Amino acid sequence: MSKHLKLNFKEELFNPIYFEWLKSELRYKIAYGSRDSGKSHTAAQYIVLELLGSFGHGYCKVVLLRRHYNTIKDSQFQTILDVIADWKLESLFKATVSPLEITCIPTKNKCLARGLDKPATLKSVKDPTLVWAEEADEIGLDAFIKSDLSLRTSYRNSILQWLITFNPENEETSWINDRFFPAKSTYEKDDGKFNYIESPDPKAIILHTTYEDNPWCSEDRRQIYEDLRHSGEGETGNYYRVYAKGLWGNALDGQVFTNVEYAEDMPGIEECKYYSFALDFGFSNDPTAILECALAHGKLWFKEHCYRRGLVNVHNPIVPSQGSIQKELERMEVGKTTIICDSAEPKSIQELRNCGFQVVGVKKGKGSINQGISKMQEYPIVIVGGSPNLRKEVRSYVWAKDKEGNSTNKPVDAWNHGLDAGRYFTNHYLLQGSASSGHVVFG
Repeated sequence: MSKHLKLNFKEELFNPIYFEWLKSELRYKIAYGSRDSGKSHTAAQYIVLELLGSFGHGYCKVVLLRRHYNTIKDSQFQTILDVIADWKLESLFKATVSPLEITCIPTKNKCLARGLDKPATLKSVKDPTLVWAEEADEIGLDAFIKSDLSLRTSYRNSILQWLITFNPENEETSWINDRFFPAKSTYEKDDGKFNYIESPDPKAIILHTTYEDNPWCSEDRRQIYEDLRHSGEGETGNYYRVYAKGLWGNALDGQVFTNVEYAEDMPGIEECKYYSFALDFGFSNDPTAILECALAHGKLWFKEHCYRRGLVNVHNPIVPSQGSIQKELERMEVGKTTIICDSAEPKSIQELRNCGFQVVGVKKGKGSINQGISKMQEYPIVIVGGSPNLRKEVRSYVWAKDKEGNSTNKPVDAWNHGLDAGRYFTNHYLLQGSASSGHVVFG
C-alpha cells in the first residue's frame, strides 16, 4: 500500500457492488449495464489508485482508449480529474491537455490518451500496463485484438489489464458479447437484478450493474427511469431495457435526429450565417450544457464546450474550488458573443449579464419544443470535435411510444440537455425572426 494514499474499499468512497471487480487481477475487467450505474466513475477511482501505487503493483502506465481521440478529454480524462478533486489529491497530480496526460508526482506513474482515429495508437506507447476502453463496443474487434497484442511491459510485478466499460445497446453487433459472454439465457434476467457473470474466458471478470445498484444515483435520475417504465413502451420497450435495466438490446429506433454528421472543426466565422453560443441551465441532477453553435453551409453545427453538474451561476471567491458558469464562459473566451438560453431562468440570466456576458433568453412560446425540433430536422446536424455527451444524446434522444408501441409526436424527456441548448439557438435565429438580416450575429 502506498504511503501517499491509504484507502480501503469503504462504502463512503466505493460502491460495494464493485469490490470484487476492483480487487480482481484478471486481464479483462468488464463492467456494463444501465446508465447512472457508476461504472465509469468506479473505473476512474481504480485508475487513480493504480497511479498512486496503492495496490502495490509499482510501475503502471495507463492508456485511455476510445474510437475517437477528441472524445477522451471530456469523458475518461475529466472523470479521473473529478475523482482526484473529490479525494482532494490535486497536489499529488499534474494534468496537461496538450498532450492529454495525467502524472502522479510521487510515483511518476502516467495516464495517456489514445484514439483509434489517430495514427499513434497503443503501438506508440512504451510499456503500457492498463487500458481503459470506454464505450468499448465502438472500437471494434479488430482494433481490440491489435491493441491487446500491444499490452505488455518489461517491468516486473506490474499487472497487465483492460478496463472495459459500455452500455449494451446492440446485442446483434457487439463483438464484446461474442468474445466474452456466455449464452444470454444463462445469466440475463428481465428485471435487471443480476450482477457477476461467469465468462467463458477464464481471464475475464464481468459485472452487470444498473442505477438501482448505485446508492449515489439521485432521486431525480431514478425518476427518469421510472418514467420510462410507465411510458408507452413499458417494461418491454428497448429503451427501458437498455438504459434502465442494462439488458442487451437492439439498435434504438424512433430517434428524433437521424440526419447527423461529424466534423473535427467548426466552420470559420466568415462562413456562418448565424453564430452564437447556447446554454441549458442545470445543477445537481441535470448538467449545465454550453454549446458553440452555427448555421453554415445549410447545416446546423454544434460543439460541446461544457456538460457539468453542480455549477453555480457566478464565481464565489469564498469557495474558489466550486465550479461556476461564469468561470466556464471565461475559460471558453466567449467575449461579447451572444449566448442563447432558456428564458425561464430570468434570475440566472441577469446574474450572468451582470458579469458582462451577452445572455439572451429565447422566447419559447406554445409548442416550442416540437416546433424547434421540426426546424432542426430541416437541416443536417453536424456534431463537432469530441462532444462526447452530445454524441450520446443524438443516439439516445427518441420519440415516446404509445401502449401499442407506435411512436408519438412527443420526445422522451431524457438525454437532451445539449440538444435543448441547440434548440434554443435554432428557435432564436430560425423561428423567432430575431436575426433576419442574413449575416453573422454576435450580440
